[in-house]
Amino acid sequence: MTHQHHLAVLCLILSLFLISLPFTAQTTYATEGEKSSKSIGASVTKTQKSDENGNDISDAREAQVFRRGDVNGDSSVDISDPVMLISHLRNIEDISCLDAADVNDNGNVNIVDLVHLLLTIMDGAPKIPAPGPMDCGPDPTKDALDCDSYDGC
Repeated sequence: MTHQHHLAVLCLILSLFLISLPFTAQTTYATEGEKSSKSIGASVTKTQKSDENGNDISDAREAQVFRRGDVNGDSSVDISDPVMLISHLRNIEDISCLDAADVNDNGNVNIVDLVHLLLTIMDGAPKIPAPGPMDCGPDPTKDALDCDSYDGC
């Protein structure tokens, strides 16, 4: 597939997504220890967790490993991952590992992650932050996103 075909596919996918998504729908997350909420109004309070090495990332969180960008947990980053991310952003389907869906590692899962993931698949995006799409590893960034389960490693 040529570069022009890749861009055409990207534009088509984003157009379909934007047409069908109200602009008020957004998923937001707070830092660890604060409240975390989804646009549908759910609210969760995190409790203090063990941090033996003192790096402000809980020990349980450091034990969670995943591949960033592998949204559906099938051990690879391909076109099925942005499809799953669109379903999540439209509140159709839940993702078991939000860290994997946070492609740019900014602590939020939103359309920016979708664009970054599509561009990565088409070899046109900046590098995906650690642990990246090829290697399994923990999230080095302190945020409220977690992996409830991830079977891709």
